[in-house]
Amino acid sequence: MPYKESILITRFPFLPGKRKAAMQRMKPALVLLAMFLLILPVVVYADQLEDANAAYEKKDYAKALELFRPLADQGNVNAQFWTGVMYSQGQGAPQDYAEAAKWYRKAADQGDALAQFSLGEMYYQGQGVTQDRNEATKLYRKAADHGDGYACFLIAKAYSEGRIIPKDYTEAAQWSICGAQIGIAEAQYNLGMLFTNGQGVTKNI
Repeated sequence: MPYKESILITRFPFLPGKRKAAMQRMKPALVLLAMFLLILPVVVYADQLEDANAAYEKKDYAKALELFRPLADQGNVNAQFWTGVMYSQGQGAPQDYAEAAKWYRKAADQGDALAQFSLGEMYYQGQGVTQDRNEATKLYRKAADHGDGYACFLIAKAYSEGRIIPKDYTEAAQWSICGAQIGIAEAQYNLGMLFTNGQGVTKNI
């Protein structure tokens, strides 16, 4: 092999004839690097979320919001929900229902039951959004579908009263059962009253 070519191959192993062998040697390292780059953001986010939760528990609301907000901006559903909570309660920032509703909506769109329920409450009360109790009921239903027991009770109550949606005791009983099974006392009481009165279920005193 000519001296010049030998020097080039030694210094630049990707020259023809050496490329395949060099790539095979590099593959494990490249796989490990790719895995590290994928895992690193998750670890960083988890640590930051843990720090934010710790600050909130210590009632250091300014610090908690400072940590939650960047994660919320990046789409972390837990951070979005807690950012909504903090704006709703005026924790770490002036109370701002419109801002709270915005963050609840972002988390709700990702399927977070607590955010769906909280946004439903804002529609029910007309806080930060135009009051719309039909929209509130839709959000309660979504929350209930994702396992929120208190949302089950509120839907049952709506069907029992017939003020927001047409009265339907059968539906009221089904949603009361949903909440009662999760352990919501109000749902258990509502279900008991339905059995007592024979509304939507067979009367059983």
